[in-house]
Amino acid sequence: MKTVTKEALPWTLMICLAAAIAVLIALGVWQLQRLSWKQNLITTLNTAYAQTADNYDAQKKYNAFDKIRLQGTWIEKDIFIKSKTYHEKIGYHLISPLKTSQGIVFVNRGWVGDMTSYPHPKGAFEAILRPSKKSNLFIPDNDLENDAFYWEEIAAFETAFNMQTVLPFIAWQIPETTDISEAPYPVGEQPQLNNDHLQYAIFWFVLAFILFIIGLMKVLALKH
Repeated sequence: MKTVTKEALPWTLMICLAAAIAVLIALGVWQLQRLSWKQNLITTLNTAYAQTADNYDAQKKYNAFDKIRLQGTWIEKDIFIKSKTYHEKIGYHLISPLKTSQGIVFVNRGWVGDMTSYPHPKGAFEAILRPSKKSNLFIPDNDLENDAFYWEEIAAFETAFNMQTVLPFIAWQIPETTDISEAPYPVGEQPQLNNDHLQYAIFWFVLAFILFIIGLMKVLALKH
């Protein structure tokens, strides 16, 4: 049976230190990439919410976070997205199809506290277009058989509503006033995003530097 000599132990430690330093540097670089992505997203959102909403035009190509103005007739079929919070209360996001003169648009009308019937008021409103995707990997898949929805999935909505949308986005209704007295409470206001990626990057790089100094001191000690 082979045994590890005392001379081999420091070099084993050095290899482990080098691997740890490489991982920490990779984490720091990843955080810098995330920093760039977050800065671009914040700029995109600031630009989107500052622009004037255009009336929806089916002939126009829209991008994520474009602001539009919608008007039409609500089709009184609703989907409730589970596990959504509003002012620290858990409830649902209410998804309803809006029939415009140019086709169907799926609208996130806002937060509601329970799965009951809600009014479908007439009138035009502004909305921000958001991508149809999970916000994180831990969100379950939508279960159409049991009428259980966990995220805004256009394909699932089209199946559940039995209708096609003309937009590859969900239109999130923007609140018109800050004093909303009845549900659904629109949740399409501009999100305030935290951007701590630079601090995280510095943290990982500092740890990598500390381990480098420890390794360097170990190498110098071995030479004496």
